Amino acid sequence: MSAKIAALMVCLATSGVTLGQVVVPPGPPPAETPKVEPPPLPQRPPTPPPPIPADLDYDPITPHDANGNPTELTTPQDYVALGHNVWFDARMLAKSASVLQARRIELEQLIVANLESVERLTTPAFQNLRVDRDDPAAGEMLQAVQQALAPFASLRPVQIELLDAGAIPSRVRDLHQKITNEYQSEVQKHIMDNAEGDKISAIVPFMMRTATAEILYFYDKLAVAVAEHATDTAWLREIALSDAEAARVREKLAAYESANADAQAMAAREVIGAMGLDARKRAMQKAMLDRPAPSATKIPGENVSFRPLATEERTEAVFGVVDGNAFQWEAFVTNAEGG
Repeated sequence: MSAKIAALMVCLATSGVTLGQVVVPPGPPPAETPKVEPPPLPQRPPTPPPPIPADLDYDPITPHDANGNPTELTTPQDYVALGHNVWFDARMLAKSASVLQARRIELEQLIVANLESVERLTTPAFQNLRVDRDDPAAGEMLQAVQQALAPFASLRPVQIELLDAGAIPSRVRDLHQKITNEYQSEVQKHIMDNAEGDKISAIVPFMMRTATAEILYFYDKLAVAVAEHATDTAWLREIALSDAEAARVREKLAAYESANADAQAMAAREVIGAMGLDARKRAMQKAMLDRPAPSATKIPGENVSFRPLATEERTEAVFGVVDGNAFQWEAFVTNAEGG
């Protein structure tokens, strides 16, 4: 209603009508000279990037077991793919550092704000989701998945964020997509070749884990950060745990402190699971606040030349940047200009 009133006021003001006064209407306006619009200039279509050479040498990201069968990655595929992308050079990595670090912070904030939905994604019912087309509950289950992922729908793929930020050219994006597509296709084919019954339904758990991998990767990092702080009694008091919550946390800490690297994340989930939902949110928020700010990466000068990065070097640098470290590109400089 207020918009209609405002529009009426504007209409009255521009028409010359004022309260308590009658204005003699002006005569008819002179005829306007028709405007002649110039024809639009012909637009040149953008030049497509050159195709990826069939003989391009890069390391695929698909892991394999002792029998040579493809297995799933244990870290988010997009960060692994950046590490294996031979066209993603040191200069691009330096330009990408701030984008990747900002993405982590944005994702962590979404995780805390939607913690209940995220924790639903960690359950076996979601991670091992099987939706048979003949199952009458399939629609309801898919709707639950959609609702749990809805808060993260605004997040664009990593390679698109980097492209839009000007950190990488389109050919790096295309190779990134090729690398991840090959991984997904190889794992899906193996699953379907060995599946009984509905083969499409058999790949749903893999697709679910792939879709949630980045979310749960940072969820687990927040859980580990909370578990590390939880050994400090004063820190626990700052997040206002109840006596019962504090006692449960101390019980779970023993298992966390004795866990090896592979079991650490699951043990950290047990630690934060000893807290109520609001306490978990406070704990994660405080862990984020207590963490040092990401280290900024200096952008190299245009005259600096770099040697090619090995896959291991590039992968270590990518995950280091995501963890908040600066990319030390000086180690890969080949000329004396330095910066």
